[in-house]
Amino acid sequence: MSGFGHCISVMTTESEVDEPASTDQEEAASTEQDGAASTEPEFIVTTPTFPERLFGRNCYPAKPRLNIYSKASIIGSLVKLLRGSPEMNCLLGSQFGALFHLPVARCSNSAKLVHSLLSRQLVTMRLYELWFLFADKPLRFSLREFGDITGLKCEPEREKVGNGSESIDATTGRMWKELFESEDEDVTVPDVFRMLEQPSLPEWKRLPLALVALVDGLLVCGHKLLRVTPAYVEMLEDTGSFLQYSWGREAFVSTLSRLTPPQPSDPSKMDKSLSVMRLRLKQQSTACYGFPLALQLFAFKAIPSLLEKIPEPNKTTFFLQEPEGCDSTNALLNFEDILLVETQRDAQTLCTYECLCSLFEVIVTYSIPDEGGDPKWKKEESIPE
Repeated sequence: MSGFGHCISVMTTESEVDEPASTDQEEAASTEQDGAASTEPEFIVTTPTFPERLFGRNCYPAKPRLNIYSKASIIGSLVKLLRGSPEMNCLLGSQFGALFHLPVARCSNSAKLVHSLLSRQLVTMRLYELWFLFADKPLRFSLREFGDITGLKCEPEREKVGNGSESIDATTGRMWKELFESEDEDVTVPDVFRMLEQPSLPEWKRLPLALVALVDGLLVCGHKLLRVTPAYVEMLEDTGSFLQYSWGREAFVSTLSRLTPPQPSDPSKMDKSLSVMRLRLKQQSTACYGFPLALQLFAFKAIPSLLEKIPEPNKTTFFLQEPEGCDSTNALLNFEDILLVETQRDAQTLCTYECLCSLFEVIVTYSIPDEGGDPKWKKEESIPE
């Protein structure tokens, strides 16, 4: 299925079903048949059929907590450390450049929003797609949407390395020893920032360290302490190749590894896999890897009513302008805000006649230009749509 291009108005109650969009041909045929008999629109009602929900409607886990390891403050920290430098110019001109232009006001992690979306997901056969319902409308979050939000390269250009790959070289190599002047593997992103703060740091180390901070601190986080991945450091022997690597695909796979049910080797054990995912979302604390902020930003773009609930929704300054914007922890949304957006159509409908205004609409919209179809995955070549 290609990327979404729809604008869906949600105006039904629990007992109602949605009106399918009509085609131009259908509208023309209806006009010919009815003539000028009536100017009122004729509603054709059908019942939408969706795959199984992970949780039943309004049976979502209460008061869960997601630990999102990725921190958007990494972007601002790099701006403060590298502003005006050749290294900063290199980052801005690379696939990572779009990250520095993300709107700061929307980038504080909202674990409640991410958890709410995961709790509303549908069970599908697609290995690399997250489908969920919001206000009973389906949305897809796939590599295509991830790339559109982040600007990262998503082409399958070379074998995957790092978190989630089949073969990971977890030992330190020559580049690690030269960069950190140690064989100790216990190096974290905060350690990297402390190195970048040193005036005596050799110039050649600045760009590699900045890239390590972006990858292990923001995009492919797999550890609470933001430990640096030896395999990624060894890739920095060729900085040009590192900058051209498909970090979008690497980050997306890492992100999805905790957002969807684990894939069983035996399809008959899928029920157990679903139970694992349900338990994961019911726990008082569960970890999120990769870059879940992309899902959050996708939701703000797809469901504008959610964006309206955050502080300063119209603020569009980005990290280059306000690098300290995510230094403090700000609660963007609570569960009540999310439920209100999803159900507000009912409350608003009650006053429409008195206010003489049109029905309030929950808009769910997302559109990506189709430039040759969706990214392909080798493991899905034999899976039906």
